[in-house]
Amino acid sequence: MNNHYKILSEEYSLWYDTLGYNAKTRKRYTGIINQFFKWLQAKNTNHISQLNHNHIKNYFEYVQAVRSRKTQETYSIVHLNDIFFAVDKLCQFLVEMGMNTAPAPLNFRIKIVRYLFQNAKPVMKETEQLAFTQESMIEITKAYHDQVCTTGEPCIIFKSTPDKHFTLFRFSVFGGIQFNQLHDAAFNYKISPLIGGRMNISVPRFNKYLSVQLDLSVFKVSGQSVTAGPSYYDSNYLYTELNYLCVPIQIACKYTYGKYRLRPSIALGQTILLNFDYKEVQHYREGYNYVETDSQFIPDKQIYAAVGLDYVLKNGQAIFINAETRPLFGMRNISIKLGYSF
Repeated sequence: MNNHYKILSEEYSLWYDTLGYNAKTRKRYTGIINQFFKWLQAKNTNHISQLNHNHIKNYFEYVQAVRSRKTQETYSIVHLNDIFFAVDKLCQFLVEMGMNTAPAPLNFRIKIVRYLFQNAKPVMKETEQLAFTQESMIEITKAYHDQVCTTGEPCIIFKSTPDKHFTLFRFSVFGGIQFNQLHDAAFNYKISPLIGGRMNISVPRFNKYLSVQLDLSVFKVSGQSVTAGPSYYDSNYLYTELNYLCVPIQIACKYTYGKYRLRPSIALGQTILLNFDYKEVQHYREGYNYVETDSQFIPDKQIYAAVGLDYVLKNGQAIFINAETRPLFGMRNISIKLGYSF
């Protein structure tokens, strides 16, 4: 294949990921489309913009007649159905990618249905207007049974419902830096390294762009401030030092625009800050010292917002970078995270 078709094949495969298909199915349909692209190139159709209905019809006729190199037999009905489905999905994919001249899906699988019901001609005629829904397939199977099973034997109809509630879990690990401004402006911004993990939960067949994001990270906070005494002429400055371990637990709603490899995202949610081994030391330059320590965690709730950018790799996994802040607290805490999703 030329480079144009190779890039298109990769984007097509990633698109299946957004629809909630597993890796095995995605690989199968991508392989089928790669064979279609090779056939197009052999017919001097070197760019997808040249694709039309005649190409698809000719290819469907070709795959029904061609013989497998391994078995020297024509393709099975199951494999032909997969080919028709993959090419129809390619047409849908091209429309979503903005190709206004993309041919509409042919629903060529109707000829396979006619073949399956060839023993009952009245039913075979009904397949011309058949809608490929669960209810219509059950009804036409019942009609076929009534015409073929004439001896009164029972007919078993298998009924199942599509997995509309398929849930996709994606896990991530990340590292980064945390900018902290402690208590008030007297404390300088402090930079701390952080590490953590993340889980995204989505239902792609309901909405492929939305997910619930759970995030946990760990970083250490330390800082020092110097303030003057109560009088303007008081030179007895107050020194304050803080040290503690911070564990933010975050839950948010995330929106990712997922058509291409580079996918921007935004998130809005709630942070629960757990502060462990809290230690605060205050002392004047002359005399009085005050020390407060607390080994228990001090919880703190904050609303946070985040923006990010994901880059999806060929294997369906991703590298991401995002920035987070707590806007209700004057942007006193900012996180930059770089991670890997698998």
